[in-house]
Amino acid sequence: MHILNSMKRLLAALLFLPAAIAFGQQADNKTEPCQSPESKAFDFMLGEWQEPETGHSLKVKKILKGCAIQEFWSGAFEAILLRSYDAARQKWFLTFLSDSPMHQVWEGRKENGQWRFYREWTLNGTPIISRTFWTLLSEGQMDKIVEQSRDNGKTWKLHDRASYRRRSQ
Repeated sequence: MHILNSMKRLLAALLFLPAAIAFGQQADNKTEPCQSPESKAFDFMLGEWQEPETGHSLKVKKILKGCAIQEFWSGAFEAILLRSYDAARQKWFLTFLSDSPMHQVWEGRKENGQWRFYREWTLNGTPIISRTFWTLLSEGQMDKIVEQSRDNGKTWKLHDRASYRRRSQ
């Protein structure tokens, strides 16, 4: 009887062993939801930046357990920019709020390995598409570029370019 009970326990352990191993591997391999390479696409912007020509400053930090990026813009105007990655849709979104008051929502599209943000709007009856993107030029310098198209994206014209330098910590 003692041998039969031992065999039953051994059989039960063997039956549950694959599930226990799988659970342990799943727990070990579980990553934070906002630690994917795509959700880190803008980590190069984290920190404090200054635009030498205008004196505008930019403070960038991660919030919501690293799932979003918050930017504070100050200088001639004040603004808050929230950037977040939607893993289900595999897209970045950008929300811009300023003291003018202005509220803009931009949708990210990955093109040629770079994220660009698009927004469609109308000016005096003319449809306009704006796109903006940030490029790291060196460890201490980045550019923000805004382009506009009035022909549904066939051609683009530079609307604004701002160069930022990282502030020394």
